[in-house]
Amino acid sequence: MGFEQLDHLVHGVEKDMLHLEFIAFDVTRTLEDAELFTLEPQIRLPGVRYGFKHESIYYFINNKLGEL
Repeated sequence: MGFEQLDHLVHGVEKDMLHLEFIAFDVTRTLEDAELFTLEPQIRLPGVRYGFKHESIYYFINNKLGEL
């Protein structure tokens, strides 16, 4: 669709921010281990200064992905 990806962020959603973990090379938890997690893709049109970020919160139930 012509957009460029600026970056993306994936992390668990926790009640206590002290337990917040970002998905990174040194994190051994999987998405399935987290009760809730978020994906935050950030995109923009080439040559445009500002982009767009959309954050959704997801979960797994019975091995299927659900979205809040």
